[in-house]
Amino acid sequence: MAADKVTVQRDKGGLMILKQGLSLYDVNGYATTNKIAQSGAYKVFAERYINGQQSLKLGTDLQWVAASMGAYYP
Repeated sequence: MAADKVTVQRDKGGLMILKQGLSLYDVNGYATTNKIAQSGAYKVFAERYINGQQSLKLGTDLQWVAASMGAYYP
């Protein structure tokens, strides 16, 4: 069901602490070929629920991660 897949995007702030090598996803929840280049803190720009999971935007629409993949500090 499409309503379960993607919801409205909201602007967010804060930092997300992530480990090197984690996969990034596009705005529709599909894995991209991009990965987190190095462990550290990344700025968060937006939030939306993708495939039922809170997801955070780290840059472009090709740079999303599930909030559960790291530590989020709003």
